[in-house]
Amino acid sequence: MSTLLRELRDMTDLPWLVCGDFNLIQRYKEKNGLNLPNVAEMDIFNDALEDCKLEDLRYYGKIFTWANNQLMTPT
Repeated sequence: MSTLLRELRDMTDLPWLVCGDFNLIQRYKEKNGLNLPNVAEMDIFNDALEDCKLEDLRYYGKIFTWANNQLMTPT
């Protein structure tokens, strides 16, 4: 992902906007569960965002949008 962001950045000098879910995290608090986040992966992603002058617009609301307090049943 980081390489792709840098390649896209190099294609133009115009301002650009990237929207979507990268399935990567920038900070520890974005991780839920027993497994610790991969610090090296976070650093690489954050470096790419900085290199590309991209900023997280932040999300305001529930921390985890997928945690809707419903019981999950197998389908």
